[in-house]
Amino acid sequence: MSDVPREPDGVVFMGDNYFATADEGDMDGGSRGFTVWDVCGNTVYGSGNFMDRYTASIGHYPEERSGNKGAEPENAAFGTFMGTDFLFVNAERANVVFVYDASDPTKPKFKQALPTNVGPEGGLALPSRNLYIVANEVDLRGQVRAGITIYEYNKQSPQYPTLQSVVDKTVRLYVGIILVWKTCI
Repeated sequence: MSDVPREPDGVVFMGDNYFATADEGDMDGGSRGFTVWDVCGNTVYGSGNFMDRYTASIGHYPEERSGNKGAEPENAAFGTFMGTDFLFVNAERANVVFVYDASDPTKPKFKQALPTNVGPEGGLALPSRNLYIVANEVDLRGQVRAGITIYEYNKQSPQYPTLQSVVDKTVRLYVGIILVWKTCI
């Protein structure tokens, strides 16, 4: 994994010993995911092409951007909610937030994708309020306005995505996830 051009667009510390980068992948495809590093700069986890493949399975893949950035991981945030560490990775072109259980930073576990407004740019975890907040940058006057999306942590069954396609048996899609982030509008 040392020769992968990551081109990080965002970075967040995950406790004292690890940090994660949201890897946009502008140059020659890049990694188009996220990477977890130890504080010495060693790669301990890379998400590979999971984000592009997963967004395709739920109908969020921006095909017109496939040659340049794909889902476009834009930023990352981290927070501990009810004793569990979570990593959030905003995918700007796919208009989703990927949520990972990062209790073991060397093996993040995908929990779910959250739909956002257009162009999720920055994110902020507010565990003290059980909230994750996303700033959406796209402002198409007369169509859709830039805005803020607020998610509330709870343990209800996920309601999104409602339908997924299976590309092949090597793609592992997660269904029946316990964690839910409720969108507040």
